[in-house]
Amino acid sequence: MNAFNNLKVGNKIIIGYIAVLVLMGSMTTVLLFSLSNLMKDFTFLVEHDQPVLSNAHRLTKLVVDMETGERGFLITGLDEFLEPYHNGISEFDTLLETEKN
Repeated sequence: MNAFNNLKVGNKIIIGYIAVLVLMGSMTTVLLFSLSNLMKDFTFLVEHDQPVLSNAHRLTKLVVDMETGERGFLITGLDEFLEPYHNGISEFDTLLETEKN
């Protein structure tokens, strides 16, 4: 500490600026590292969530189509109304298995 007190004011100011620059450089490095990790996490979430949301929307549409076909069959008794129901079941099962994995 005695050595620091014996320095000229100009040298003390230079040492102070250097200390501030080193501290700012360290903080910038930590910030860039954190932002890089955040971007990786965000990219993973977007790549994972987009197909999940798309499949959820498709599953909802399939359920509505299956319900409509079943309702048409129950009202009319015609087997042709069951076509969307049967098509929907196989696709529904496939999409559901995809989402489980």
